[in-house]
Amino acid sequence: MWKLSLILLFAISASLEAQEVITLTCTFGRTVYGEYACSLQGVEVLDPTSSVEITGEHLEGYTDSDVLFVRISSSNTPFMIQEVFTTFPNIYELEYYDSNLQSINIPDSARLEWLNLIRNNISTIESGMFSNQPLLFYLELYDCNVQTVDENAFEGLSRLAGLVLWDNQITELSVRTFAPLTALLVLDLEANFLTSIPQELLAENINLSTIYFSGNPIREVHPNFAANQRQRLRYLNMRSIDCVDRVFTIVDELDWMDVNNSLQTCFNNFDGTVPEVRQISLEFTGNLRVFDRFGNIIASI
Repeated sequence: MWKLSLILLFAISASLEAQEVITLTCTFGRTVYGEYACSLQGVEVLDPTSSVEITGEHLEGYTDSDVLFVRISSSNTPFMIQEVFTTFPNIYELEYYDSNLQSINIPDSARLEWLNLIRNNISTIESGMFSNQPLLFYLELYDCNVQTVDENAFEGLSRLAGLVLWDNQITELSVRTFAPLTALLVLDLEANFLTSIPQELLAENINLSTIYFSGNPIREVHPNFAANQRQRLRYLNMRSIDCVDRVFTIVDELDWMDVNNSLQTCFNNFDGTVPEVRQISLEFTGNLRVFDRFGNIIASI
């Protein structure tokens, strides 16, 4: 009997030890925008099955339910800590900064509007990874070592206005990748390894006003890559790409003429041919616009 009791005692002790609670302590305060926030710094949670408790001393008059923004920084958390969402049920902004985050697992109960993932290790943005977060308005994956983006990665994000994929390792994107993002206003693809901009890549993003392609080894651009953005696009950054080095501020048709003229090398590389040059003489009265074979205005008199 005493042997059985001893075995049970060891089993209970091992079970309690396995279920040891990891306590994380928040520093509570307000952001510059007035949001009540929890900041967690230097934490380590390596096992997704670990039991986590989040505590801290609230500012007077505030509770867990008042927390709207959680920032986790300088930490080692390969997965998203689920207790963040249960402890603070009303958060709408979450940031993981330099925290070795490797996977994105947001519970269905979350209602995030802003998600900032900065300096982490997320190699793949998988299909439907954010589809349970239809309220997302801004999504940033900056310097996260992203190499692959599934063509269905952004399904369900019809409200997303800002997408930042700056400083990653992306070499190729499906022409369907951004199609669900019909409300997108700002797209930042700066400092990746893209080499081509096909016609269909931005076809569904008719509301885009700002695009960054700068710092990619892009050598070819389809002449109609921005055909659906002519009414709204105001800023196009193509600094330090292989076929052009320009930043364009677009206000009117003359600015579009400048874009088209400056990108001729990029267009020719995509088309694979050098356009034939012909001279013609015309007499006319009134206004005249001259279009190229792609429908772009090349002269307006």
